[in-house]
Amino acid sequence: MASNVEHPEFERVQSLLESIEKDERDGIVRQKPMKVLCLGMGRTGTTSLAAALKQLGFSPYDFIDRFYKEHFHLWDEAIRAKYHGQGRQWEKADFDRVTAEFDAVLDIPCCLFVDELVMAYPEAKVILNVRDDPDQWLMSMNKTLFTVFKWPSWKLLQYTEPRLCGRWFKHVNLIWQVFCSGDRGELCKQRYLEHNKNVRASTDSTRILEYRVSQGWEPLCQFLDLPVPTSSFPTGNTPKEFMDTHRQLWKVAIYMSVRRVLRYTVPMLVVVMAIWKWMPKRA
Repeated sequence: MASNVEHPEFERVQSLLESIEKDERDGIVRQKPMKVLCLGMGRTGTTSLAAALKQLGFSPYDFIDRFYKEHFHLWDEAIRAKYHGQGRQWEKADFDRVTAEFDAVLDIPCCLFVDELVMAYPEAKVILNVRDDPDQWLMSMNKTLFTVFKWPSWKLLQYTEPRLCGRWFKHVNLIWQVFCSGDRGELCKQRYLEHNKNVRASTDSTRILEYRVSQGWEPLCQFLDLPVPTSSFPTGNTPKEFMDTHRQLWKVAIYMSVRRVLRYTVPMLVVVMAIWKWMPKRA
């Protein structure tokens, strides 16, 4: 006698098909399903974790991808909608629009949307990437991002090179304003702890892994049901590498700013000199 109870696997497939049909109606088709949500804050080994996920066959959507794809302004809209009540709150279709070609997300500002991402992608596994202790995390932040962000020239460069520096500066500033009101001390550390607590509470324990990149391959691969690679676990974006990268970014911004200024000032000088040359002479 046939049972009237639906098989759990059938329900999962049916739910997935309904989700795909909705995305198609909205004009968005994911190229691959979302599989991993890494929702720890920045400076918790996100670059190493992204490299590890790539090695395991995933396509992670990292901060550098948001930079090259010029997604900063889109995420700024999402942040303002969530934290300032300006505009429409993002839904699954909005996250799909920026992550359609990826199957994992990491780093800021994705980690500011814990509840939204967990709800949008119920089949995805959640990784809470953390540091060994909050003081270590805050020290890393102050040695890297917060130091770079204090360079006074960014405030000028955001206007002389708006596409490269302007969007980056405004984006990062907005993130840390909503996260900890721009604080670089105890309040920032407290918000970090609150964030981790929120991620832990966002889903059941079978779906989440609290992970430190210093643990290497074994716990990560066990959680993702994948074989352990024989190669060493990747490392990257040390404080020195972070600072070197941003010094190069700064140099590029200076170069592009000078080009932009000359592009407009030189023609103006030529015009002024021509006018001066052809001005009527006094009798």
